[in-house]
Amino acid sequence: MLHAGLRLGDRYRLDARIGAGGMGEVWRAVDEVLGRVVAVKAMLPGVAD
Repeated sequence: MLHAGLRLGDRYRLDARIGAGGMGEVWRAVDEVLGRVVAVKAMLPGVAD
């Protein structure tokens, strides 16, 4: 389950969920390599199968 503070790929730190739909979630995140705010879209585990 995704949550604020989670790191993805040792690069993206999730800050706040922006939205969600039937297939995934969109999160406000920080790209810690480039030092900038980005949007990260992640598929829900049930859909990825």
